[in-house]
Amino acid sequence: MSLQHSETDSVVEAYDKKVAEWVYKFLVESDEPEKPVLLSKLGGRIAKEFGKPIRLLLGRSTTLSQVLSEHLEGKVGFIGTQGTLAVFVDESATARRDEPLPRLDKVLWAAFFRPIKEGDRRFIRLTPEVYFWDGPEDSAAPSPGWEEIEPHRIPAAELALPQRNRAAYSAIEEWFKLRGYILEDHIQREDRSRTRGPSDPAPASKIAPSTPNVMEPRGIDALRHLVSSIPEKERKNYSISLDLLAALVL
Repeated sequence: MSLQHSETDSVVEAYDKKVAEWVYKFLVESDEPEKPVLLSKLGGRIAKEFGKPIRLLLGRSTTLSQVLSEHLEGKVGFIGTQGTLAVFVDESATARRDEPLPRLDKVLWAAFFRPIKEGDRRFIRLTPEVYFWDGPEDSAAPSPGWEEIEPHRIPAAELALPQRNRAAYSAIEEWFKLRGYILEDHIQREDRSRTRGPSDPAPASKIAPSTPNVMEPRGIDALRHLVSSIPEKERKNYSISLDLLAALVL
């Protein structure tokens, strides 16, 4: 029985590698290798090429994203999540593959790494401490200073961990850049020397020039502001975690 399982595993592994090699060749030979291609579209092409549905080629417990991230590490990158996950040729991936990622604030990392429940929205604030909060799809930012993390920025959970980590870090970098924040302020101190050269000036502010200087409510006033910002008839749809409650009232 174990011999049969071993032979089956070897066959599946061989198909995994062949599929990954075919996908890479397909991407490289396309007119725009760096343009993301949806994995859902690749699945049909793979089935046509190999004469089998992809679920039979890879096995029911293995996804195409897992196969590509394992066999094409350092060659491709991923963007999107769940049904919108896409792959592209990433020429810089090889150079970055062995570089350690700077260690970020743990809450910030979790906000961009932890999947968002379907139908929810995620909001984050960076000062005075980093907190994030998930609410229903029709919810608004709890108060000034909170901003949304769009679902497409969260890497797909099925990616191999190295690729998922790098996808999360790239999403954080892009999000900070778009909003004018300084990511270095949230890198753990022992890692900061690796992210800034000795001649580079220290960041002056984490707030973009266009961001209005609004005094945030504190303590119980912050909680009142949060509750009052939600229409009364919709409040029954909300719940609040103790860490967010502590951030508001303490």
